[in-house]
Amino acid sequence: MDRHVPEIMAPAGDRASFLAGVAAGADAVYLGLKHFSARMQAKNFGLGELSALTDYAHERGVRVHVAMNVLLKPDDARAAGGLMERLARTVKPDALIVQDLGLMPLARQAGFEGDLHISTLANATHPAALAVAQGLGASRVVLPRELDLDEVKLMAAACPQGLGLEVFVHGALCH
Repeated sequence: MDRHVPEIMAPAGDRASFLAGVAAGADAVYLGLKHFSARMQAKNFGLGELSALTDYAHERGVRVHVAMNVLLKPDDARAAGGLMERLARTVKPDALIVQDLGLMPLARQAGFEGDLHISTLANATHPAALAVAQGLGASRVVLPRELDLDEVKLMAAACPQGLGLEVFVHGALCH
């Protein structure tokens, strides 16, 4: 039987919750920026602060995943690309979590070399979506919370080799 070790990911909406996630032993911390984030009610992070916190996390073996989980409008591409270029150069997070599939090639054009994850907000609810996500360069798909356990099992059974799945087990604690 193939066994998978669960990864513990902590949501961080501000510096205190970021540091708490690292101190509590999370494997990764995920967060949003001040722009292009679905969780605008959180304080979120500027690049300067996030760069220092990412260094702190990496020194402790904790990965940092930045959620850019919004729909990209045509006029947003230049600003999003510039932000991802600065993120890649100054912060060096381990992964970007994207909702809009157009952000994936834009991230690579901007020089981001980390993992690309498909956000739960992209609603990958059918097994065929997994192969499409992998073909676009995703290394992980975050399954929507609307799937029940049997549906999650079907997605896992259909998951292509080399593609990871992520499932929320705590509800929506993204603040």
